[in-house]
Amino acid sequence: MVSKLNKDNKGFTIIEVLIVLAIAGLIMLIVFLAIPALQRSQRNTQRKSDASAIVTAINNASTNANGAKITQINSGDGTTASDTSVSFRPNASVTNVETARLGIYRSSSSAITWSSTNVGSIFITDLTSSGTYTPTVVGGSTTATVSHVNINSITIVLGFGCNESGTGINSTNRNPRAVSVIYVAENATDRGNLQCIN
Repeated sequence: MVSKLNKDNKGFTIIEVLIVLAIAGLIMLIVFLAIPALQRSQRNTQRKSDASAIVTAINNASTNANGAKITQINSGDGTTASDTSVSFRPNASVTNVETARLGIYRSSSSAITWSSTNVGSIFITDLTSSGTYTPTVVGGSTTATVSHVNINSITIVLGFGCNESGTGINSTNRNPRAVSVIYVAENATDRGNLQCIN
């Protein structure tokens, strides 16, 4: 009887404990690998939402101006990192037709500013890049290019639409009434890839 009780009160074997620890470790590894991907996905969703907000604001501004081409886009309060609004104007005589509260994504260490370039084209650029890249939009001709963009940039191109794949602008067909909003979606392995919304 005593020997039977001793046999029934045996604890876990070392092998059983090691198996449980291995399973727990595997679950933790899967969770830690999944978290960065989920965070990337969330940031990409925010970027797409911000780009869509810009498109909606531009369309509203154009509609309110009886279809006039948008010729000016200004930051809400200059060129500070705290900008939360952008004003869209179809011409010099109509101001603040539509203001989009964008909440544009930026990393905790970066600042952004709206900057004018060629003939009605503007871009947002990361001020903390210390000159390592220069987003460039060339407008007013038959071509338009965007170079050296990174995951913190949103580019608005006036006069060109998106290409068929939605990964950039259609640089061969100039359309005075087209507007492209370009942002960069993050990848796990590199700086990301261009996405375009008309």
